Amino acid sequence: MEVAGLLVAFGPPGACLLSLWNRPQLQIVAVSSAFVFIVAQLVAAIAWIAIPPLYDIKPFHLVVRVAVLEAFRYLFFKLYRRVELEYSVRNTTVTIYPLQDISSSLVAGLSFGIMHSVMFYGMTLQRSLDRATLFSPSCPQMSVFTLFAWLALLFEALHAFLMPIAFDGYRRSSWIRVGMTVVFHLTAELLTLVVVRRHGCVALVPLEFGVVLASGVWLASIFKDKNYRSHQRGADAVQRLLHRRRASLVNVGSGSVR
Repeated sequence: MEVAGLLVAFGPPGACLLSLWNRPQLQIVAVSSAFVFIVAQLVAAIAWIAIPPLYDIKPFHLVVRVAVLEAFRYLFFKLYRRVELEYSVRNTTVTIYPLQDISSSLVAGLSFGIMHSVMFYGMTLQRSLDRATLFSPSCPQMSVFTLFAWLALLFEALHAFLMPIAFDGYRRSSWIRVGMTVVFHLTAELLTLVVVRRHGCVALVPLEFGVVLASGVWLASIFKDKNYRSHQRGADAVQRLLHRRRASLVNVGSGSVR
């Protein structure tokens, strides 16, 4: 495997994150999102330890973990919203904030996904640097390193898609969008149980890809909506700036006539 597994798992999301890593504000968003994810996983782990029945009921454990993560996703949005209100540049004519939902949510989602991969697949993928490979009795078709590399990539893409959907749902108070975020996330997590079945890994990757594709199509429809917040905010800001500039030119012209 050498570094192939690591490149599959972290190459595309790392490149995407670096391409968006052009502003200090986005760097803060990425680090903050990663920290929130770590705290969420800690809370989910405490809940798993505190409730003994969860030890033997893996689906219920996954449901609790998804619920905790989605709660912390909303908490992250609330923190982002508070910072947005605090640091907006305001005057009587126009309000400009140095970040847009479309970039902030994508960076935050990528950070969520990368931390998910590091925590759940990182230790195993790190072993792929050794000379030996590893196969599971339930999955003789592909090595564990190959399977985990693709799962890591798919979950990174999933979180990158879910965060903008969730942001838009929170902004509009749309329970459909928020609910679909939970459904996509929970479905992807529960599908991982397929891997324990004989030859389950053969079906797992295409099934996870289907969930990611569905969430991506949903996100594309949101981005195309003319009422999407980033489009509206940008249009309003430009219109207000043009109005302000025209008003200033009129004032200058009237002063010169006098």
